[in-house]
Amino acid sequence: MSKTLNNLIQAYLGESQARNRYTFYATQAKKDGYEQIAEIFSTVADQEKKHGKTFYEFIVRLNKDADPANKAHLTEPVDVLVRLGTTADNLRDAIMWENEEATILYPKFADEAEAEGYPEIAAKFRAIVHAEEHHRMNFEALLALVESGKYFQGRGVKTRVCRECGYMVIAEEAPTVCPSCDHAQAYFELLQNDF
Repeated sequence: MSKTLNNLIQAYLGESQARNRYTFYATQAKKDGYEQIAEIFSTVADQEKKHGKTFYEFIVRLNKDADPANKAHLTEPVDVLVRLGTTADNLRDAIMWENEEATILYPKFADEAEAEGYPEIAAKFRAIVHAEEHHRMNFEALLALVESGKYFQGRGVKTRVCRECGYMVIAEEAPTVCPSCDHAQAYFELLQNDF
């Protein structure tokens, strides 16, 4: 089996794990009172699903042309992170995995695909690197806010919106309770460009 096919399988399995992990992290973020972070984890989980589908489609395409004796199967071990902690712990783990994909795995996989004559696959790996970098940067910003204890206050005047009813306030702190729908402070989110 080619390195590219093996790399695609590893990438597919990694993205599948990430999708599930981020779904679990979203549930934990809700329990910890971070509704917006839960939504961000859920959104990234959907994006990881798309990455996995992209890799899966390449696997199907390459596997179709493979000799029956060389049909796709995983020949190398896959690391599995089995841990669920606080939202801060989960953000740290997410940062670690996103960084590894963006700086080590996918650039290497792209180079190997290029060397084996798969420029389309190489380009896709390189494009997905940018998405993983974006995920990492958002998780880093969120972790800094969670660790500072100022996720719901400080950082100057910001626009905050209640996720439940849409009530909007421009203030230094989110209200303790939404004046419109009585939902807790956890339901107030910063507009994405206000992180």
